Amino acid sequence: MNQTNNTNVRNSNINPLLAISYLKQGFQYYQNGEYQSAIAAYNLALANDPSYAAAYLARSMALSN
Repeated sequence: MNQTNNTNVRNSNINPLLAISYLKQGFQYYQNGEYQSAIAAYNLALANDPSYAAAYLARSMALSN
């Protein structure tokens, strides 16, 4: 049975610099009251760095509005 190591594939998609850019974009949306757009940006930040705690916090704040 041939099994691939999916961990390596997942880790290759992590891009912390892109995650930071999406987080900043989310902050702009949030400040303008565009909460759904902010949530989408935070989701993209998390897709690029699933361990990005600041993006989880920011998303939770946007979700509460």
